Amino acid sequence: MSLENLIIICEKLKNKNRLDLALRKIQTFLKKDKANFRAYIYAGVYAHSLNKIIIAEEYFRKAIQIKPDDGDAHFHYAIFLQSNKRFVDSLKHFRNAYKVNPNSDLICVGLGRILQVLGEIEEAMIFFKKTIDISPLNYRAKYLLGISYLRLQDFNNGWDLYNYRHEYFSGKQYSLGRIDKNKLTSASKWKGQNLNKKALLIVPEQGHGDNLMCFRYIHKINDNYDCQITLICHNPLKTLFINSCKSITVYEVDEAHEKISRKDFDYWVPFFDLPMIFCRSGLQSSEFPYLQPFKEELFDTLKDKHKKNIGIVWRGNPKHANDDIRSIPSTKLLNPLLSTKEFNFISLHNEELTEDFANFEHEITSSKKFIKNFNDLANLILDLDLIISVDTSIVHLSGALNKKCWVIIPEIDKDWRWFEDKKKSPWYPSLEIFTLNNDLNWKKVIDEIRNKLSEEF
Repeated sequence: MSLENLIIICEKLKNKNRLDLALRKIQTFLKKDKANFRAYIYAGVYAHSLNKIIIAEEYFRKAIQIKPDDGDAHFHYAIFLQSNKRFVDSLKHFRNAYKVNPNSDLICVGLGRILQVLGEIEEAMIFFKKTIDISPLNYRAKYLLGISYLRLQDFNNGWDLYNYRHEYFSGKQYSLGRIDKNKLTSASKWKGQNLNKKALLIVPEQGHGDNLMCFRYIHKINDNYDCQITLICHNPLKTLFINSCKSITVYEVDEAHEKISRKDFDYWVPFFDLPMIFCRSGLQSSEFPYLQPFKEELFDTLKDKHKKNIGIVWRGNPKHANDDIRSIPSTKLLNPLLSTKEFNFISLHNEELTEDFANFEHEITSSKKFIKNFNDLANLILDLDLIISVDTSIVHLSGALNKKCWVIIPEIDKDWRWFEDKKKSPWYPSLEIFTLNNDLNWKKVIDEIRNKLSEEF
C-alpha cells in the first residue's frame, strides 16, 4: 500500500479517536520503508497527539535527518517543540521551514507566533503581516497582530485587529451557558452608540481576571448614559459585581437563559469589547477602587496581630495555555520567602492544595474554609497588608480594590496588557511588577521579592 492511501485510512482512524491504531499502522509501514521521511512526520504527529513525547521527537528528528531541506519536517518539529515549551529550538526550526516555504501562511503565522512568545514583537509583526498578505482571511494572524500592537500600546491599530478574536475563536471565548446565540446579532452589537434610554446586555468572555479588569467600564457607561445595564457573569463573581454597582442587574451564566429574552435589550456587547470602545486613543484613567465588596468581618482567626499579614498566590488556572510558565513550578521554591519570621503568610487559594502545603517547610495559613466567592476574597484582600501573586485573577481583583500587590510576570509569552514596562501597570496603580526572565529563574525573582519585603516592611 502506498503512503498516500495509508494516510487516508489513518486520518479516518484519527477522526474516530483511534490514533493508537493509526500510529501502529504507520509504524508497520516504516518497518518496510525505513527511508520514507514523510511517514516519519506522520508518525511523529500521531505519537505527539498520544502524548508519546520521546518517541514523537525521535520520529521528527529522523525525518529531518533523511530530508534536511524539507519544510514540512521542520514545521511539524517546530510545532512539537513549541507545545513542549522549547521555544528557542522551535524558532530555529520555524526559520528552517520558512527558508523552504516562505509563502506558506501556516509557516509565516507560526514563525510570527514563536517570535511573539519570545518577546521579539516587531519581527513577529512582519510575519503576521506577511501571513495576511498571503491569506487575507487568516483570523489567527490578524488577532495575533492586534495583540502585538496592543503590547506596544498602539491602540488605534491594536483594538481593531484584536477584535478578530471573535472570528478566530468562533465565539468559544464567550461564557453564555444555554443562551441562544441567535439573540446576539451583529446588528445589535454595541460599538459605542448613544445608550440613553436604551438597555444594554454585557456578556462575559475569557477568564475571571478579564471580567474583573473590564468591570471598571460599567461605571463609565453609567456616568455617560441614562441606560439599563444587565450583566451576565460566572457565579463566583456575581455577589461582588452586585455589591459593586447597585444600579445594574446581574445574572449568573446558568440562569441567564431563563431570565433574558431578546426583547430585554437593545444592544449587547462582549465584556472585552469595552476597553476597545473607551480606549481608542489611549488608556483612560479610572477611579479606584471600582469594586466594592459587601463588608464582612470573617478573617480574624487568619491574621496575626503582631505581624504583617501577606496574601500569597503561587498557582493560576491549570487550564490556562501559559499556566506551566506563569505558575510557580514547585512550592518548595517559596520556602526561602516563607522563612521570614516577621510575616504571616496566608494562602488565597480557595481550592484544595494538600500536596502543595505538604512541600512547605514553614508555616502558611489556608483561607480555603472562609472563601466561597470573590466577594469573600475581596474582603480578605482588603484586610491584608500586601498581596504577592503570580499572574492570575487575584492580581486583577487586588488592582481593582486598589490594594498593594506584587505580581510576577513572565517575559515568555507575556500577556499584552502588561505592555513593555517591567515595573508598573497603567491598568492598576497599586501593582508592582516583578519580571520572570526568559531563563525562568524562579529562585532569582523570589529572592528579589524577599529582599524587597525586608526593605519595605
